[in-house]
Amino acid sequence: SCRNTRVWVEICEMSLPDLVKLKHGDKEEWDAFYNFVWPVAFAVAKNKLYYRWPDEV
Repeated sequence: SCRNTRVWVEICEMSLPDLVKLKHGDKEEWDAFYNFVWPVAFAVAKNKLYYRWPDEV
């Protein structure tokens, strides 16, 4: 069950991508996966790269 916080509620309301559809190249599933992963990947990359190249990030 989900914890009673905004973040946990948002996570519980998200639908995880279907790995079988991803393996078969389903375009809609890949689009959903991209939207699922992109914000986190971008934030981590920005955080890691900022100290080395602050003017580029």
